[in-house]
Amino acid sequence: VEYGDDAWASEYAKVQGQVQKLSEDPKTAGLRFSAMRAAEVFSIFGQEFGGQARLTRIWSGPIDDPKALDETREWQGTAKKIDALSVRAHFGQDLGRTAGAGTMSLADLFMSLNDEIEKTRRAEVREAVRVARSNRILLVSHRSGQSLVAGDQADEALNRLFDDANRDDRMREAYTAFYRMWRDEGGSLAVHASDCSPLRADGR
Repeated sequence: VEYGDDAWASEYAKVQGQVQKLSEDPKTAGLRFSAMRAAEVFSIFGQEFGGQARLTRIWSGPIDDPKALDETREWQGTAKKIDALSVRAHFGQDLGRTAGAGTMSLADLFMSLNDEIEKTRRAEVREAVRVARSNRILLVSHRSGQSLVAGDQADEALNRLFDDANRDDRMREAYTAFYRMWRDEGGSLAVHASDCSPLRADGR
């Protein structure tokens, strides 16, 4: 049972968290509200299923903010009410916000992807695993894989480059490297965001 796909990041969660005085900071308020609601939902499922034994209770949080994960897991005993922490585990998102990326060659793009996977994404996953293991829970991903999306979705050159990259055999190698890293760092189940879909400016 998972409570929401990044429910903590919604404006509703942030506003409700502030209204209920969980925190003055919008992001912290959203995280705490989603953790509180998750515990309530899991309790309902537990009652209907005659206990928690048949359930895996999953709460989602931000992979790029381990401090926020740490603080939320400690808030009102959140960690004791969940069995797994779920995050979005993507790679390639930085390229969409990199100035001049549309002029890159495919060789440079894949070199950048591999560097990002081995440095930035590995560090993120390692920290998220640390948070999960410190609470004896699993780290899973409800959305994972490449995220080549142009910050300016009208950037034709960058969209064309990203489309070509997705048709290139080297994308398979990038995926292999990413999921091998995820496994080696201690990540558990990872759900691929989309196996088959049209190439669009807002996602591939």
